[in-house]
This record gives sequence, structure tokens and C-alpha cells, in this order.
Amino acid sequence: MNPSLSCPLCHTHNQVTVSRMHHRKIVRCRRDGLVFVNPPLTDSEIHTLYNERYFESDTFCGNTCIGHYAYIYERPLLVEYFRHKLTFIRQFIPKGKLLEIGCGHGFFLEAAKQSPFRATGIDISSYAVSYAKKEVKVDARIMDLYKATFRPHSFDAVVAFQLIEHVQDPVVFLKAAKKMVKPGGLLLLATPNEGGYLRKLLGSHWLSFRHREHLYFFSPTTMKLVLEAAGFSDIRFYPDETRWYPLRHFFGGIKYYFRGKFFAWVSNTLGSMGHVLGILDVKLPLPLDTLIVTAQNPDKE
Repeated sequence: MNPSLSCPLCHTHNQVTVSRMHHRKIVRCRRDGLVFVNPPLTDSEIHTLYNERYFESDTFCGNTCIGHYAYIYERPLLVEYFRHKLTFIRQFIPKGKLLEIGCGHGFFLEAAKQSPFRATGIDISSYAVSYAKKEVKVDARIMDLYKATFRPHSFDAVVAFQLIEHVQDPVVFLKAAKKMVKPGGLLLLATPNEGGYLRKLLGSHWLSFRHREHLYFFSPTTMKLVLEAAGFSDIRFYPDETRWYPLRHFFGGIKYYFRGKFFAWVSNTLGSMGHVLGILDVKLPLPLDTLIVTAQNPDKE
């Protein structure tokens, strides 16, 4: 672990503990309300997370609540979801060059093949990028945003889905992302909503708190603050669409989110029963309460 962290927004140490879970502490800044893990993970701890085990935890009999337990299996669902997001983006930017930061397996880039956008993705996971290039056949590159070799302001739109909660400093991250966006261009973010109804309902047991790789947790208020601090304007918030998942996702998630032999037994038993009954692919809505955010680079040409 790194030493104790000051708030990236106001740079004070005036914090109150929100949750303690699995040897880590989540705090809220008393001045601006930003919620984050303190002390944070180190650079090496972060980079070692994003391997094959991260994306396919269930294959490795994982129940550590790190990453995804069956990401590749969800490919059709994710591609369809991303097609909807591309339609949404076209309301702001009808066509042009698009960059996805944290492209993972390339499923957003796959959806973009049938859009007016020329999409490129970057990710720090060599495993995920290798899959994206070989299996999805998209323009994905192993690249850290802070060391990106693209020309400044070369993209009409930049997107990052479920990523900003993973970074070490959201203001620094957004400033680097802004350098990629053309003047007047669009930034689109998606992240768990710390100010949403699921967070209020579950309190300190909110599922997003359980992911070890989640380092920041944003409400509309704190998201607006970090975007403004990075130099973005015209910040707007939208509710996410309802996403439908097969029962196997719910059954598998039990042992993933709740540790212990009992929950592993429950998960495996329900999965076996579902297989016998032939209902594992029946889809149900999953209320994720995701925050969808757009912002504009206000710089002039």
C-alpha cells in the first residue's frame, strides 16, 4: 500500500471513514465529498491485477471480487449495449475519430465497426489487448494513457466505460484524456453512481465498494468537480439503460460478491439446478445504477 493520500480535489487530509472491508479503508473528504480508497494501491499492485484471471475469475475458481468472473461469455450482451451507446454519442458527434481508454477485450470497438466512427482502443492489459486484436480483430493497443503517442487533440470523441473509478488520480487522468479530445469534442464516461439509490439502499455494503480495483467512487456532484478541475465544460448526466443478464450471471455472482464456503455452495447448487432445468440463459433486468456523463473540451482551435 501507498502512504496515506490527500484528497485529489482539495488536497486536504480532512476525511471520515465510510467503510472498512478486506484490509482496506474507504474515506470521504469532509470538504468536497469525494469518496476514495485510502491508502491506495501501489503502481505495481494495480498493474498485476489486469491479467487473464481478472477477466475470467470463474475459470480460475476465483471468488475474490476482483474484476469479472466471466467477461468473454457476456460478449453479445456488451456489444449490444455498446451499440446503444454509439447511437447516443452520435447525438453529439455524428462521425469521426474515436478513442476508447480501457478498451479491454475490444467489445466497444467491435460495436463501432458498424458505426460512422473510426475507433481505436488502448489498455494496459496485454492479455486483453491480445484478445481484442486476435479474436475481435479491432485496432487495440497496449498503451498507458499518460504515455500515449497520439498527436494532441486528435480525436473527435473519447470514451471510458467503468474506468475512472480504477485510476490513481481522477483529475490527472481527466487532464490526460482532455489532451486527446479535439476542441469542442466529446468526453463520455460511465461509472458506478455513488450518489444513486443502490448506494443509499446498501450503504457500506454497496457492491462497488467490494471491488478491490475500485479506488474512487463518484456522485454527480463530485464527478462535476473533478471534470471542472480538469478543464472540461458543459457537463451533463444521464441515467443508464436497463441491462438484461442471464440467470447464470446472477447465480455465479453469489460466490463472487459474498465470500465463504456457504455462498460458494449456494452458487454452485443454483447453477447446477439451473442447468438441469434449462433456465440458465433466461434473462432478467439488473439495476446497475450507472452514472453516464458527457463533457466538452472548451478549448478553441
